[in-house]
Amino acid sequence: MHLHSVHQPGASMESHIYNAAQLGMEYIRFTDHDTRTGRKNRPVQDFDFSKGLLKYEEGDSDYRGWEPVGEPSLNFDGASLEISSVSGCSGVRFVSSGKRHTWALLSDISLTVGMEYKRQDNARIIFDITLSQRPPEHEQAHFRYVIGDVKKESAHLFKEVAMPLPDGDLYTLNLSDDLECEVLLGGLDNTFATLSILIEGNAEVKLKRFEIDNKYEYNDLILRQRALADEIGKKYHIKPFVTTEISGAGQHKNCFTSSVPIIDYFERDYIMSEEESCEYLRSFGAVFSYNHPFEAERYKRKEFTREQIENIISLETDKLSAVNVYGAQVMEVGFPEGRGQFSLQDYLRLWDNLSLRGVFITGDGDSDSHYSNQSWFEGNNFVTWIGADENLKFPISEETFNASLLSGNCYMGDPTALCGGVDFRCAERMMGSAIRADDSTYEVSLSIEKVKSGWSVRYIKDGECVRVDNLNEGNYRESCIVTPDKDISFIRAELYNEHGRCIMLTNPIYFVEPHYRGFVPGERAGYIGSSAQERDKSLMSAV
Repeated sequence: MHLHSVHQPGASMESHIYNAAQLGMEYIRFTDHDTRTGRKNRPVQDFDFSKGLLKYEEGDSDYRGWEPVGEPSLNFDGASLEISSVSGCSGVRFVSSGKRHTWALLSDISLTVGMEYKRQDNARIIFDITLSQRPPEHEQAHFRYVIGDVKKESAHLFKEVAMPLPDGDLYTLNLSDDLECEVLLGGLDNTFATLSILIEGNAEVKLKRFEIDNKYEYNDLILRQRALADEIGKKYHIKPFVTTEISGAGQHKNCFTSSVPIIDYFERDYIMSEEESCEYLRSFGAVFSYNHPFEAERYKRKEFTREQIENIISLETDKLSAVNVYGAQVMEVGFPEGRGQFSLQDYLRLWDNLSLRGVFITGDGDSDSHYSNQSWFEGNNFVTWIGADENLKFPISEETFNASLLSGNCYMGDPTALCGGVDFRCAERMMGSAIRADDSTYEVSLSIEKVKSGWSVRYIKDGECVRVDNLNEGNYRESCIVTPDKDISFIRAELYNEHGRCIMLTNPIYFVEPHYRGFVPGERAGYIGSSAQERDKSLMSAV
């Protein structure tokens, strides 16, 4: 549901899709940062050696330059960088703050290098391009332009080619063109992560110019990404959806509607606000999520006491309920390891607080993984199971997928632990539903297939645990009685393994008092499979 791929320095779409296939999934969502899909400036335009840094300096807020690799001899004269070596393999690597120089090969990357060099006959000068992680090892691939002898038989995930002929002292490396047919390295399903200039043997390089340029951005680029994702997905029988994460306007938000154009922040003369970006999404009828709510800039990289965390939860409850979470239909809550100083229970309390205030928002689980070897089989590895007609042919549409998110008919959990289905309902009303509370009590049923001994189920009513069931191996099927006693009451279920780790969260079932005059989304008054007319009729009776 929230994965980063070809715009990041490590991940590839195929590595993520490979992991999904290993875990038996059928669908995957890539939501790369929109601030990576389109940028105001190219990553590096005519690198200024008079201001460039020779190495990463801790504490610099904005830097780009070269850091040593091994033990080269370096000389910086303000107009060029001289790199020399007499033995072994050493050189320099390009770095930048926030790795802002990285770019998807799908954007049609080219590098321009201005240099002079001297070398002995057996020496090699290597322009080593670090690429993305490749399955199944999830190691990064390397593509190398070489001055000197080219190794025809390179190590796995390494490919060497001869350096192109220069135009004067300028070398143009058409990276995307040269890699497009390199299937073993992943072709265009790669990120330009960085460039290392390495010397093997006795040689020296005088580097005078360095540029990175690209051709495709914004909507042109995401269309190319979708086409390639579909091609890779067919290999693994997985349907990928490619949309975007709104990253340049307030809290990050995943847009799950592909018809929404990528925001071009730089057409505007001002910073786009949270409210404006959400209004932009709503104007296109987008389904979108409010991401990791405790990772706003004001909370990052700070130390909080428990009392301060409690105050932040209250503050975020007040703020988000007042604006109905800016119209977002989904909120990220499924982080079993927590994020930063905020635990899973902190996220769940915020979600529960919003529910009690009449904010009907679907909770989802996702990893926010920026690397293919993280958050799949461990850590914050929650995924989301959606509810849909089992007779639908593969692949289902984006609209069907989003209908589950809108209705809340979905649950989240650890795909390495859950081996069977989960069903949570009140009569024929699925999780996510808002039920008119005409009666004093309601029976809610929960079934979980293939549970293990030592696991436990917790029932959460109105934010409080009201029942714990310890499980034996087999299938779990039980019901509980709910007595609504507020304008809005809710019940949801949690599943924990024998070590006390949360491995599943359902979305709530809501009970709305007849006199309640707040807004109840139409999708909440029905369940997937009901017609729009039935949902509208049910909503009228509920409110």
